[in-house]
Amino acid sequence: MPAGSPTESASCSSGSTSTDSIGCFRGRPGPRRGRGVVSPRFIPDKNHKVGGSGLASNTDLSHLRSFTVFGEDVPPPKDYRKQRLLRAIDLEGCRETDHFHRKSFSKLFLLMYLSLRNTELFELPDSIGDLQNLEFFDIRETNIRKLPNSIVKLRKLVYLLGGSLTGFKFPKGIRKLKRLATFGTARTRNVHSLQEIGELVHVQKLAISFCCSDLSLRMLEEISALLSKVNDSLRSLKILHWADRSLKKALDEVASPPLLLCKLMIRCRLYELPPWFASLKHGIKISLFFTRLQLEDLQVMRNLPALVYLKLGYESFVNNDEDLVFDRGGFAQLKFLEIIERNVSFKEGAVRSLEIFKIDLPTTPRSLLVNGKNIRTSAWAKGGSHYN
Repeated sequence: MPAGSPTESASCSSGSTSTDSIGCFRGRPGPRRGRGVVSPRFIPDKNHKVGGSGLASNTDLSHLRSFTVFGEDVPPPKDYRKQRLLRAIDLEGCRETDHFHRKSFSKLFLLMYLSLRNTELFELPDSIGDLQNLEFFDIRETNIRKLPNSIVKLRKLVYLLGGSLTGFKFPKGIRKLKRLATFGTARTRNVHSLQEIGELVHVQKLAISFCCSDLSLRMLEEISALLSKVNDSLRSLKILHWADRSLKKALDEVASPPLLLCKLMIRCRLYELPPWFASLKHGIKISLFFTRLQLEDLQVMRNLPALVYLKLGYESFVNNDEDLVFDRGGFAQLKFLEIIERNVSFKEGAVRSLEIFKIDLPTTPRSLLVNGKNIRTSAWAKGGSHYN
């Protein structure tokens, strides 16, 4: 939650209500993730006439600082012109965004936190650029595939989260957002877009996708240069490519690898880990999909001293009849292991710290005996995502 945003709600009276923070709830709320905004639910007393949002029709919201929706069918306010003191709005999961009053919304000049995650919005208005104090902006799990040109006006923005697996298209000038610490998933199509990202020298968490069927040599060189430019600040990297193995060349030739990475997710054809992978001494969480690695690459990962979480997704290793074998020694800190559609075996003394083993196979045992310990296992539920 943005600094200075109050989280206390005032008392509720039979007349108008003065409050700093409101959470509207109707029906059974869906699961809520870790949030930047934590607001109490506003429950009107029996003397209040309740409107569609669960608020009394005569509720005074002029002093409102924070607004959070709980539940899918709770409409947000239709007009924000009387709530200009708002610092935080959280509409995650709201399905009533047809009530979204875009023109009045742009008048919230003090707004610092805005989450539209998991809503049904398809586009953003240009007036989003009027939110000059915005620091946190979340449009993940929406249908928004393109950011408006005015997004580059948000010079105080620190967190810009959005896009599906294919990412969002961003406008020229994104390099002006010098305070960005989290950016992505961003869809890059040309050398210029890569150069712009490379100027975000304070970015700590970066997610980029490439939809081109074949990356040009110039783009591959720029990808290598980009990772070298942000190597000092980068702590989390997600990189997605939906075509051939050309991205491997870019990763292999990074002059100054981001060796301070704590989290890494790769979804592309590699066939072999880049040479700097073995030097990820701070790597805590690693997720691999469609990399088609050789079994020898598992031995590289086993020597990463800080690795706690390892997800080996679809085709992370070449598809053959051999099991993934976890030998004795190595993986000293590994507590969570997930493997999708691949048989695995454990030698005596392997993965001594393992606590959770998650595997996606036609039949999955409820538990697995490893080193005399009963390790919990679980299978994917229908509709579950393999890319988290």
